[in-house]
Amino acid sequence: MKSKQLIANLRGKVYVSLNSPAEMTEEREMKLITLTKELGKFGYSLSPKALMYLSDSDMTDIINETLPYLQEQFYPGTKWCPLYPGFPEQVISKTEKELWDEQHELYASMKKDGDGPVDYSKFIEKNSWYTDSELNDLLKASEDRGHDRQEYGAMTEADLLGVFKSILSSGNSLHAETREELVWFLENYPDEKLPEKIPFKETMCVVMKYRPDYSVNDVNDVLRYGIYLMGGNPELVKVPKKVASTSWKKRADVNNPQWRALSATRKVRADILSRLNNVVEKRGVEACIPDAKRFYGHWYVLSERVHPGDYETKFPKAFSFISILKSNAASKMYRTWNSILQEKYDKGEDVLSIAKFASARPGEFIRRFDSFLRRGMKDGRESDVMDIFIETSGMKNKTLLELRNYYEKRAARCPRLISVKGKTTKHLIDPLDPLPVEMVNTVREFIERKVLLNIKDSVTEKDLLGKTVYIDPEINHIPIPMGMRDNVFVIPQCTRTSIPEDKNFIRMFIHWIQKPGKPEDLDLHAYLYKDDQTVSNVGWNTTLKSGDCVVHSGDVLNRDGDCSEYVDIDINKAIESGWNYIVMDVHNYKGRGFDTLDNWLGYTTSIERLEPGNKNWVPKNIDFSQKISVNDSSIAAWIFDLNKRQAILIGVGLSGIPINRGNQNATLIKFFAEEPKFTCYDVVCQYYKSRGANIISDISTEHDVEVTKDEIAKDYTKVLEILG
Repeated sequence: MKSKQLIANLRGKVYVSLNSPAEMTEEREMKLITLTKELGKFGYSLSPKALMYLSDSDMTDIINETLPYLQEQFYPGTKWCPLYPGFPEQVISKTEKELWDEQHELYASMKKDGDGPVDYSKFIEKNSWYTDSELNDLLKASEDRGHDRQEYGAMTEADLLGVFKSILSSGNSLHAETREELVWFLENYPDEKLPEKIPFKETMCVVMKYRPDYSVNDVNDVLRYGIYLMGGNPELVKVPKKVASTSWKKRADVNNPQWRALSATRKVRADILSRLNNVVEKRGVEACIPDAKRFYGHWYVLSERVHPGDYETKFPKAFSFISILKSNAASKMYRTWNSILQEKYDKGEDVLSIAKFASARPGEFIRRFDSFLRRGMKDGRESDVMDIFIETSGMKNKTLLELRNYYEKRAARCPRLISVKGKTTKHLIDPLDPLPVEMVNTVREFIERKVLLNIKDSVTEKDLLGKTVYIDPEINHIPIPMGMRDNVFVIPQCTRTSIPEDKNFIRMFIHWIQKPGKPEDLDLHAYLYKDDQTVSNVGWNTTLKSGDCVVHSGDVLNRDGDCSEYVDIDINKAIESGWNYIVMDVHNYKGRGFDTLDNWLGYTTSIERLEPGNKNWVPKNIDFSQKISVNDSSIAAWIFDLNKRQAILIGVGLSGIPINRGNQNATLIKFFAEEPKFTCYDVVCQYYKSRGANIISDISTEHDVEVTKDEIAKDYTKVLEILG
C-alpha cells in the first residue's frame, strides 16, 4: 500500500503539506519532540524545513506509516511499538518537555530579518531536542547500524508530482515497487495532466487502464494494452499452455496459470475494440496490417478473447482489421518490413545496402548492428558500417545503452548472461568470438557520444546559466539503471556500497517467517574465490566454515515463526587467506518463488566477531534489507569485493538446483566485478551541463545545487527521465 509518506521515505524524505512555516505552539512543540524521538530510534532526524512545514496530519501519517515501515526494514519480521501509542493525543508529557526547555533554548535562535527567511541552520545547531546523553545514545545506535545518522529532507507537493513526472517520462522498465507508485498516482491524481507521449510501453498500458482518455496511434500499442488488461505480459512474450514446475524431488509440466488468466469481460472487450477501431480508422488498414503481422500469434489470441464478431456493427473497422489479419489470402497482400529486409538478405545484397535500408528504422538498425559490423569486417568495410551508424538519427537511449552493454564484453571471450523476454531468470550461453579491442572501444565511444547528444538535445532551456552544481563523485558507483522490471532490488543492479574502514565483519542473511503447516527450505550459500578455478563453497551441503574467516550459521528447517540463516565474514582474515571475492546466493528448495512467503534479504556490519551455530539470531541493526517478492526460487544477491571493501548488489535470478554453482557464480564475477566505465555520473553531468551549469566535484567549493549519491540511488527514475 503506497502513500505520500512512503513514497517520500523511499527517497530519503518526509512529505510536508504546508506552504509556509507553521506557528509554533506548545502543543506543536510536544508533537515534534515526540516525532523526532521516535525517528531517532532508527538513527534519523528531520531537517529544519521538515520541522517547520510538517502539518499535524503529516506527523500522524509518519507515525502510522513511515515508522512501521522503518521497523520492518531495520528489524525484519518484528512489529513497531511506539513510545506514545495514542499519537497525536498521546505525546511527550509537559513535565518532560519542561525539562527539555531548561536544557535547550527552544526556538530562541530563530531570527527574521524583516520578511526574510528563518535562520534554520542556527536554530537546528542550538536546538537538537536531545540531551547530551540522549544524543550520544542515538549516535551510538546509528554506528551500530553501520551508517551515519541521517536527516530526512522535506518533499513538497510539487516534489511529489515531480516523482510522478519522472515515472511517466522513464524510457525503460520500472521496478515492481515503482509500478505500484505509478498506480497510486493515477488513482489519487486523476486530473493531473499526462505527457503527450509515454516512452515506455508497459508504463503506457498502466496509464491507459486508469485514464480511458489517453489515446495511442500504434496498432500494436492497442495489442499490448489488450494483453495487459487480460492479465498477460505487455512485452508480448509467448504464453505457453504448460510450464515446467521444478522442486527438489521432481520436475513436471503443469497448467500455466497465466494462460488461464488471459480472459476479458464484455467491458474489457469493448474497451479494446473501441481503441482498435479508432487507430485503424485514423491510420488505415494498409498501414496497420503489416505492423500487426509482426505479432500475429498475439493478435490471434486476442481475437479469441475479445470476440470481434459480436461487435461488428459497433466497431466495424476493428472487425474488418482482424478479419483481414486472420485471413491468409488477404493478409499476404500486405508485406511486412521484416519480410522486405529478409528478402534483401536472401538476394545476397551488399551489407552496406542492407544496413542503409535498416537505418530508416533506428531501433531495428541498432538491434542488428553487431551483425552488420561482423559482416562488414569480413570485407574490410567495418568503417563504412560505422559511418552509417554515426549518420543514423533518431536512436533512442534505451536501445543505445542495451547495445553498449552488449559491447562491454565483446573484446574478450566471455560467456554471455542473457534475459529471456518475459522471464526474470538469467541464462548463461556460449560466448561469441571476440572482436578487436580497438573496434569495441570505438563502438562504445560512439554509442556514449550519441547518448550524451540525445540528452543535450532534449534540454529545452538554459535555466542554470551562471549556477554551480556539485555532483557527488560517488555517483560513479551507480550504473545506469536498465531492466528494472526484473530486478530483485529497487536499487540499480551492480550498485556498489563501501564497507566502512572500521568494520571488519559482514553478516549476510536471509530471514523469513515460517507459517504453520507450510514448511519452507531456504538455504544461504557463500562461494569464495581466489581466481576462476580456486573456489570454496560454504553452505549446508558442503562445509559450514572456511578456515577461521567465513562461517555459516547452519541449516534451518521445519521450524515455525522467525527463521534466519546467515554467513559471517572476517574481511581481514579472508584477504590474508587469499580470497578476493565472495558471492552470496539463496535458494528455496521447495521450488517456490520468494513471492510466496514473507522474507527479507540483507546484510549487516554491526557484528564484532564470527558467531557460528546461533540458529535463533533475528536480524537487527542492519546496513541493508529488502523484502523479496520475485517469483524466482534462486537468487544470487551480492558479490563482496574484499580488497576494495565493496558490496556489489546484483540480485540475479538463477535457474536450476544449486548443488554447486562454483562455475556459474565465477561467471557472475566476470560480469559484475569490474566497475562500469559509463555510469549515472556521466548522464547527470551531461544533463546539468546542458542546462548551462558549471559542474564541480569538490563539496567544499561554494555551489548552488547539490546532487548526492543517495538522491540518485534512491530514485533511479530521475536518471531514466533524463535519458528519456
